[in-house]
Amino acid sequence: MQDEKKVTGESMILSIDGGTTNTRLYLVEKGSILSVKKIHIGIRNTIQAAGKDQYIKDITEAVYA
Repeated sequence: MQDEKKVTGESMILSIDGGTTNTRLYLVEKGSILSVKKIHIGIRNTIQAAGKDQYIKDITEAVYA
């Protein structure tokens, strides 16, 4: 990974909740939610229309946006 950083102690976790019509991304540190991002793409509509590669691309773009 080009943006990899050395982490000591507690780490942050990115949790991805992929629902049928929406996907939510949660950034968590030490048990506290620091950020929530909701994107209007879900498994059902994305997989049927564009396939899993598009779903992965959309999530990646949301993480780095």
